[in-house]
Amino acid sequence: MPVTGPDLHAANSRLQDLGIPIRVSPRHVYRNGDLALLIVDWIIDGTGRDGQPVRVEGTATDVARRGSDGRWRYAIDNPFGTASRQLVSEATAEPTS
Repeated sequence: MPVTGPDLHAANSRLQDLGIPIRVSPRHVYRNGDLALLIVDWIIDGTGRDGQPVRVEGTATDVARRGSDGRWRYAIDNPFGTASRQLVSEATAEPTS
């Protein structure tokens, strides 16, 4: 289920709260004017703050829009692309289906 606003912020915060840097590898960038489709492989792999191993990964399909100030911002942030997964749940550090 897509999330927006405060729900999106909370979902992204759960990933950041893991305390492990995210590694990203852009696979494709398709740009048309002020819109861009980004296909990006990403991984969070390491030891969480609680000492437990963490591994979350995916291939994102995102859409960015360039604003009047020239900066690019996400219009659509879909971290798991076409995979049937959702963001990290509050109870676990693994994606839920």
